[in-house]
Amino acid sequence: MMLKGKTIIVTGGASGIGRATCVLAAREGANVSIADINHKMAQETAQMVEAEGKKGLVIEMDTSNKADCMRMAEETVNAFGTIDGLVCSAIKLVPGKLEELPEENWDMVMDIGLKGYFLCAQAAGRIMLEKGSGSIVFVSSIGGVQAYNGAGAYSVCKAGAIMLGQLVGVEWGGRG
Repeated sequence: MMLKGKTIIVTGGASGIGRATCVLAAREGANVSIADINHKMAQETAQMVEAEGKKGLVIEMDTSNKADCMRMAEETVNAFGTIDGLVCSAIKLVPGKLEELPEENWDMVMDIGLKGYFLCAQAAGRIMLEKGSGSIVFVSSIGGVQAYNGAGAYSVCKAGAIMLGQLVGVEWGGRG
């Protein structure tokens, strides 16, 4: 078990890649904080985590809200004692051609999928930096390195997540 005794936070853990990540992390021995805006579906993921014999903590939150991100880290530490890893997978895909894309859709994608990654990494990263160990993963996509027609803000957001991950590695990697 690669994650035995570890505590992992997964944003967007209520469905899709985030849910699969939660279940896999539990199968590999980790307790999991399931951070998502959809409480009901996050509860379903927690049941799947618990079926793997690990604890699942549901944290209803908005990744684009700094106070929610700080609370995510605090609740995880209160429940499990530490944070060993963070997987940011929350995103809201709003496809559309750029010339027709409403500003509020652009903002929503960027707020969840880029600002949210930053705020969650900052909140959980403080704990990991204090103890000198931990891992942060930003889920991206081929859309982050290759534009495709109708992607709206998604490709730009995912490209930003790739760069943010590189910057986190450069700034924090030498510190554990």
